[in-house]
Amino acid sequence: MTLRTHKILGIILIVSGIALILNSFSGITGFFIVEDINKDFGSFLGLILLLQGIFLYLVGAREAEKEKGLVEIVKTRKFKKAIKGAPKKLIDLAIAKIGTGLANEERLKYVKGRKSIRTSKGGRIIYRQQKGTIVLEDYFSDHQYA
Repeated sequence: MTLRTHKILGIILIVSGIALILNSFSGITGFFIVEDINKDFGSFLGLILLLQGIFLYLVGAREAEKEKGLVEIVKTRKFKKAIKGAPKKLIDLAIAKIGTGLANEERLKYVKGRKSIRTSKGGRIIYRQQKGTIVLEDYFSDHQYA
């Protein structure tokens, strides 16, 4: 499951748990979820759903914080020089997609440890990944890379 799914499912479970707990204490007019079930069971089930929802929401939030803190992006001098005059918006969008699975990241055949990601139909960013760091090495606007 994705992090967003964890959070959304957590919120749904929290709300349904609270609804079951409230319904078990007093019969709200027009709100009979556990009509034939024992009131104590509805309260117990509501408490379980509430705790599971809180757990899922916290797991999603914690994983999101981990992902934000793990990646550091380093731009080399060569990369900074190569992107002068290039469309900055396209480059920033491509950099944001690195490691997310949203873009087509390809390993370079003849250069070990290097990958490329598309910025446009012909443009490519060459980079390498190290422990928690992405090193942007070069940018080619005409798809002729090493």
